[in-house]
Amino acid sequence: MYGESKLRGELYLEELKGKLPYVIVRPPIVYGPRDKNVFVLFKTVSKQWMPLLGAKSPTGHKYYSIIHVDDLIRALILLLQAPEELFRNGERFFVNDGQIYTYERMLGLIAQELKVKPIQFKVPTGLVAALAFGGTALGRVLKRNLPLNRDKLNEILPDYWICSSQKAIDMLGFRPEYTMETGVAQTIAWYKVQGWL
Repeated sequence: MYGESKLRGELYLEELKGKLPYVIVRPPIVYGPRDKNVFVLFKTVSKQWMPLLGAKSPTGHKYYSIIHVDDLIRALILLLQAPEELFRNGERFFVNDGQIYTYERMLGLIAQELKVKPIQFKVPTGLVAALAFGGTALGRVLKRNLPLNRDKLNEILPDYWICSSQKAIDMLGFRPEYTMETGVAQTIAWYKVQGWL
């Protein structure tokens, strides 16, 4: 539903092209201070658990692009200062930190910064799907959106969630300040100060 609502928003803007100036930013996974969605991974690893998801890619890994929230904000500020022509053309931009991470690498960087050696274990896709359906049903009863539900399952199943920010680099001069190596350290420090970890 989340992705569909974003797509419908883009399609609506396309209908207004020439009447309303706009640009579209498509960030990948966003993490950093105050984030509660990716925080689930930090919390899981802090408890010394590292659930590994199955993949059908040739390497057996899932691949992700990611961006620190501060870099996303920098990209948005650059866009606000961009030439009007970009808005008239309805340009679209992906932004990321310039790297591609495997799921294992992302969790490994979190574990390294937390100085823990979590227990790794494979989670069968069928089990994840069953838990997601259960989470959806329970969420309806509780009238809450639980972290694992059918909508989230659609994000978990694909093996590739990657993008390139080359267009943003070329047209906006976008340069991310954080890679996940540096961003995870800053994020964990914030979580600890706030008592989240």
